[in-house]
Amino acid sequence: MAQHDYIIANQSGAAFRSDLNNGLAAIVSQNSGAAQPSTTYAYQWWADTTTGLLKIRNAANNAWITIGTLADANLGLLSLAGGTLTGALLVDDSGTAALPAIAFDGDTNTGIFRAGADQLGIATNGVERVEFGTSEVVFNDGGADVDFRVEGDTNENLFKIDAGLDQVQVANLNGGPLAGFRNRIINGNFDFWQRGTSFTGNEYGADRWVHARVGTTHTVTRQAFTLGQTDVPGGPTYYCSTVVSSVAGAGNFSTLAQRIEDVRTFAGQQVTISFWAKVDTTKNISIELAQNFGTGGSPSTIVTNLGTTKVSIGTSWQKVTVTATLPSISGKTLGTDNNDQLTLFIWFDAGSTFNARTDSLGQQSGTFDIAQVQIEPGSVATPFEQRPIGTELALCQRYFQLFGAGTSGQEETATSFSITGAFSQPMRASATAVLIGSTYSARLPGLDRTFAGVSVNSVSLSYESAWILLNNSGGNVAGRFFQQRNAVSMFQLSAEL
Repeated sequence: MAQHDYIIANQSGAAFRSDLNNGLAAIVSQNSGAAQPSTTYAYQWWADTTTGLLKIRNAANNAWITIGTLADANLGLLSLAGGTLTGALLVDDSGTAALPAIAFDGDTNTGIFRAGADQLGIATNGVERVEFGTSEVVFNDGGADVDFRVEGDTNENLFKIDAGLDQVQVANLNGGPLAGFRNRIINGNFDFWQRGTSFTGNEYGADRWVHARVGTTHTVTRQAFTLGQTDVPGGPTYYCSTVVSSVAGAGNFSTLAQRIEDVRTFAGQQVTISFWAKVDTTKNISIELAQNFGTGGSPSTIVTNLGTTKVSIGTSWQKVTVTATLPSISGKTLGTDNNDQLTLFIWFDAGSTFNARTDSLGQQSGTFDIAQVQIEPGSVATPFEQRPIGTELALCQRYFQLFGAGTSGQEETATSFSITGAFSQPMRASATAVLIGSTYSARLPGLDRTFAGVSVNSVSLSYESAWILLNNSGGNVAGRFFQQRNAVSMFQLSAEL
């Protein structure tokens, strides 16, 4: 230990040498000693052996500043390579979102700062993203178009806040749908086939579904899932199977489609289409959404293409998910017949005429199986919505139902009789009626009658009921009232779009 006043006085040779050696000893020992040097200078070092600290004199030469601990490696200071702090770390509290107090040497506008009294802010790109206050935590406090998203194990949008759309999107709640009637597809589970269970033409088959074709032939049938089949969740009972035999031709095609009432459905919104599908051998299918503004509407053509997505389908059931943003209909004109609609097309076969609408799907033959079709708002495909089966049937009957069971009637003439009755459900519009039988069984008190050779004379229909005059070749009931004897329906009532 050595200290010196660093003043070399005029003195004899031996004394000068001793004084100089003492000064050098003080320098090499950092002025070490149990007490501070008696003479101090600005920026002078002092190894304080009493406290074990290395100190340096300040610029004003009126105080010592502690540098570190003499007995510890690196003077006990945190190295650039990192280490452990054993005390509090205090940082500049004047930091801002643009220049956070704790930031990165290559990204100085990203980090942590003091947003206010008792507030902590996190910034990226110079903008506050999260603020932790005394009574709330606020994300995106500046109101920028910045999304918040939580990923799941297999779903990148398990929870999402879409700032641009002002939407909260959640994949599911306890493994099920978020709320009732999210799905705008009716009979998406293919439970109802009031017209029959096998079709080969260009016609409605499964309730609400149009099985359309030109040139190409197809056979559409209802198929049942094997009991306990687990590939498609929710335990559906049926699926729709379309066997396509492609016939070469630019205008030939085969599609499965549903018309959704009111073209304003989802207009200007983001929507997600989802369904389960499989094929006999790997093939593509195309999905299209189209707007129809009704007769006399704008535009007047049957469909306006909103874009298509071509998807590869394999031989095992797989979930298909497509998200699209529908254009606004601002400035458009609706027709006068209430037949405006949004239509979902699932294309199986398409000639070159339809390249623009199908992403050049092309012509192909095979078996195409579809189940659990859903269209809902937002960018997340939630689990298929399982509505009560009676509710789903009522939704179907708004567009199509069988009529005759439970009707009452009376003789009008010797060769005609009338029937009247209320519909199972009110229909979308005044329906058209198609006779599907030529006999009518009636029950009178103590007497059953069968009217033979039945044909339609005239029909009067409303949204809710019908009065129908029928011709018959026999079975006079002498003007008496009667009711239908059995549940065989006499008419198909249709108010399809």
